Amino acid sequence: MKEEQYDKQWSVRNNRMKLGAIFIIVASLLVIIYDFGFNRKSGLSSAVNKLVITGHQKLSKEEIVAILGVQAGVPFEDYNLKVLEEKLEKHPRIKKASVTRRSKEQLLVSIVERGARFIINSNDNLYEIDDDYKLVSVDDIRDANLVILSGEFNLGQNQQVSKKLKEFCESVENLFETYPQLKDRIAEVRLDQDGEITIYTQYPQRIRVNIGNKLESMQIRKLYASLAYFENQASNVRLLDLRGDDAVYH
Repeated sequence: MKEEQYDKQWSVRNNRMKLGAIFIIVASLLVIIYDFGFNRKSGLSSAVNKLVITGHQKLSKEEIVAILGVQAGVPFEDYNLKVLEEKLEKHPRIKKASVTRRSKEQLLVSIVERGARFIINSNDNLYEIDDDYKLVSVDDIRDANLVILSGEFNLGQNQQVSKKLKEFCESVENLFETYPQLKDRIAEVRLDQDGEITIYTQYPQRIRVNIGNKLESMQIRKLYASLAYFENQASNVRLLDLRGDDAVYH
């Protein structure tokens, strides 16, 4: 009797375990089906998540995706890779771009950004220009450590710099080539309408330097020597005039 009762209890327990296992399997399938449908509707399994982007420093991944115009849920095989590259290379911050297909669900995007050389402060706008004197950005400065060149220059959204600005840039570049240490000490070089050039230093302190109408080697040498002297003597100077034969400071 006890044996029959034990067999009956075991059978009931076994049936419950089977029913529990079936319930868990069915519930798991329902969850998978729900998640799949939800992700498709919400775009969580979109093609954007399959992009591999390299080479970007100033541009964010989100900005690059926006430039490409890749849409959630659209297979990568529906896109023309050449068109995607052209979209990227039209952006002023991008010098060169390459888009290759790794698989049906993955694209590799490699970009080379244009490096900014100077910040141009002109007509209430700030511009970044690169080594080729091309505009990189307008009122979107992403490298605050660059030297600022101020003055009234003709600049536009998609224009190269004017001859006047290019010559001014070249004269400042010659200054830094002669004395590379000055690059970390100068914050701004200003060209006034009357042709006078003013330099503002940031180290060892904020000093206004009156240069004259040319960045000549003599003025540059006196500037370097004066700043070295002020730094060594810990002098408190606010104005340095290099327009005469001798350096005058206050």
